[in-house]
Amino acid sequence: MFTDLKKYKNKGYFTFSKGEKLYEQSKNVPNLPGVYIVESIVGTKKEIVYIGKSGTYLGEGQFSKQLLRRRINNSHDSKPRQAYFEEKLKSEAIESLKLSWFVTFDDTNKDLPAYVESLLIQAFFDENKRLPKWNKKF
Repeated sequence: MFTDLKKYKNKGYFTFSKGEKLYEQSKNVPNLPGVYIVESIVGTKKEIVYIGKSGTYLGEGQFSKQLLRRRINNSHDSKPRQAYFEEKLKSEAIESLKLSWFVTFDDTNKDLPAYVESLLIQAFFDENKRLPKWNKKF
């Protein structure tokens, strides 16, 4: 579904499970502009539950201070992301989460994160006729 993501060479992923510290699990995520995808894992089943971006372009070559690592560790639905993920693991009986990240704006690529996020959301919507369940609106 997301073949366009293959062009981004600065990318990675990490997993998050009950009892882990999100800040530690995400320590290798760079503070650069990009997008991230959260998948829930239950047994062998994976489901994309959230698609997000970091790095709002402010103009004249500047991005907001909330880049990938900071955004992933910030908040979701007015809760610290650590607490939000822990609640979701418990309430939805999720074994773990996989967070994949992609730097979309660097020396090689000049794709604004909001643009890439919109392409990802549209591709998900086209395939599923809905948003990922943790994306409340778009």
